[in-house]
Parts: sequence; C-alpha cells; structure tokens
Amino acid sequence: MPPFDKIDKPSMDRINKLHPSIREEVKTIVQECNEALTGRAQMRISQGLRTFAEQDALYAKRPKVTNAKGGQSVHNYGFAVDIVMIVDGRTASWDTKKDWDGDNVADWDECVKIFAKHGWNWGGDWHSFKDMPHFDKIGFSNWRELQNYKRGRDGYIILNSEPATPAQPAPAVARTPTRPPAAAVVSAAAGTAGASFDKIDKPSMDRINKLHPSIREEVKTIVQECNNALTGRAQMRISQGLRTFAEQDALYAKRPKVTNAKGGQSVHNYGFAVDIVMIVDGRTASWDTKKDWDGDNVADWDECVKIFAKHGWNWGGDWHSFKDMPHFDKIGFSNWRELKNYEKDSKGYIII
Repeated sequence: MPPFDKIDKPSMDRINKLHPSIREEVKTIVQECNEALTGRAQMRISQGLRTFAEQDALYAKRPKVTNAKGGQSVHNYGFAVDIVMIVDGRTASWDTKKDWDGDNVADWDECVKIFAKHGWNWGGDWHSFKDMPHFDKIGFSNWRELQNYKRGRDGYIILNSEPATPAQPAPAVARTPTRPPAAAVVSAAAGTAGASFDKIDKPSMDRINKLHPSIREEVKTIVQECNNALTGRAQMRISQGLRTFAEQDALYAKRPKVTNAKGGQSVHNYGFAVDIVMIVDGRTASWDTKKDWDGDNVADWDECVKIFAKHGWNWGGDWHSFKDMPHFDKIGFSNWRELKNYEKDSKGYIII
C-alpha cells in the first residue's frame, strides 16, 4: 500500500464515499497532484458523492452552478469529484491561473494533466457550461446509463450488471486542454513488449505503424483487447489513421459531407486519431453501430467504445454538432490548433 501522506482528512473522507472501484485511483491522483505542487497550495477534494437531494439543492442555487438535477450528475453515482486549492493550509482558492509553486505552470493545470493521465474528463472542457473544478471518470460519465444499473446493498451501482435499458450516448465532453501534455499519453510499450497481437490484421497494423510513435503500442493494445472481446462474426479494423493535409482536404470536399475539418484541422493530420470499422466474416465492412454480432447483448461497436474510453480516448459519437461515429482521438492531444504549432522531427511528427 503506497503512502498517501499528501491527502488531507477532508479529501480522504470524501474519497472514501466514492464508488469503491475508483477510490484507490483517486487517492493516487490526489497524492500525485500534491507531490507536484511544491508551493503554497495543495489540492483538496471539495466534492465527491452527492445524494439526489443534495444535487437538487445545488441545482436550485442562484447564480447557477450546475445544469444537473438530482440523478442527472455523475456525482450522484460516485464517479466524479470537484477540487479546490488550499493555500497556506487555510484559504480556499478556485483561481485556475495561479502558479503558486513558481514552475511556470498554473497549479490547476498541473492537476488537470494528472487527472487526464489517469483517464478522467475535465469540466473545463465542456462546451455550454464550464465546470472548472469538476472531473469525472472516463467510461462512467453518462448518468443516463448509470441510473439504470442495479445497486448493491451499499447503494453503489454494480458494475458487472447490465443496464436495464440500452446505453444512451454519453454527454459530449471534448477534451481541449490548455496545452497537450506529454504525460497524458501513457505509452504501453513497456507493458506490451513481447505481447501477442494476433488479433490485429495487416491493414490495421500498417495504419497503426504510421500513427504518432508515442501512441502506437497503446493502439495495438486497444485493437487486441477489442478483438478479444468480439467473439462473433465481426472483428474491428483501423480504417483510418494518419492523414496528410492533402488527403484531409480531399475528404473535406466529399459530398455528402463526412467531415468538417480541412487539411491541418484534424487530429488525424498529426497521428493522434483513428477511425474504425467492423469486418464481418472476414470480408464485409460494416459501420452498423447497433449490431451485436457476438450475441452478448452489447453492440460490438459499444464494446470497442468502452475499451477506447478505458485507455483515455475521446469518441466522435459524443460530439455535439457532427457525430463522427468511427472516430477516436487521444485525450490530451485532441486540439489541432495547438498541435499545428508544435515543432516537427525529421519524419514529420510533432515533438512532444
């Protein structure tokens, strides 16, 4: 058991009421944040699990602090936290720009990066309502799905039970961090050295090997896990990976429209995104996102969405204005406006 000496009592009390499956991870995150913050501020968990009644009371507050009524927040299921900085051991601060430890990175941003590394969404990336203190666990950010799960005697949802109704699309949370941190990419190279990738076909492997070098091993792991999970007639293939600017422009010009992004305006152009397709019976391409080819009562596409989410990837099916169902991009590297300004190496990949 690692020492959690950087976690104060209010934080620990709130962590211990979160869903049991994420408590140890949140302890690790808080510990890592406070080890990184070497100045006057330390991070505290200010909110964790909320009852439906507490959520309704928060919803009624003015000025508005949340759009979620009771049952409509991930907090109500124990998969979200809010944070605050405690300065000099006594003063609460929600200043997201302050660099208390003088390392030229705002303390808040340091915590955002650490949460991202562990696979958490940040409310500061939401479109219509920015919730800067908020973080929720990727893969458990859809209250519509969570509300339908069975609960144990302790009141927490049972993760190995199926929802009573089909899963609804998760609320769109497109991560566009202030700066894409290298730490947000957790390379799987060390963990997959010598691993068997026997479930990855040649077209997928060829496309993976042209992605940004920092994510290739992770994508191999994702494809392998997806195809291990798909036990029926379909297997998942990477249909698109790295695209040149010229290829992106050609795709943009297609009708009917398939993308809103011109050359340079897609994460694909920097090697941090993939598109997928199901190959049925080894020969037929299918983009049917509802089909359950292996008969396990979960659509094959949804099985892959969950695996990508587990590894810290956004899904284009969660976007607001334009649903791109085959698309996934790596959290922390989903902002082409930032990526285009990075220096490139001799092979054309950005240097992170």
